Amino acid sequence: MIDVNVCFGHWPFQKFPYSTLRALNEGLKKEGISQSLVSSLDAVLYPDPDWGNESLLPGLSFYPNLMPVGVVNPLLSNWRETLERCIGWEAKAIKIFPNYHSYPLSSSVVTALINELAGRKMPLLVQMRLED
Repeated sequence: MIDVNVCFGHWPFQKFPYSTLRALNEGLKKEGISQSLVSSLDAVLYPDPDWGNESLLPGLSFYPNLMPVGVVNPLLSNWRETLERCIGWEAKAIKIFPNYHSYPLSSSVVTALINELAGRKMPLLVQMRLED
């Protein structure tokens, strides 16, 4: 089984049971999940996603079944640099959070990101909500 939507990091409204990548990895295995796409929750909440990406993505290389997903905010002028860093950390996809970063999917910045990713044959994941 593959979990395509694992967010790891700090959530200001509750404490999560897994505070280390090792614990997350073991917990997912216990649930029968063999692979996971993992993005940084901190990258959503920090003013610049780079801060969250850089605290998570390099560490995922020690866990082959935890696949890195970079978070990009296309409204920021440095989104291309963020994308390049995510690729350097071997991100398997890029994720955006339009509701949290306040832009519509129809915006020109999203179109520019889509075009850039299409040229690289890299998937774009869109997450509209973090809470149920």
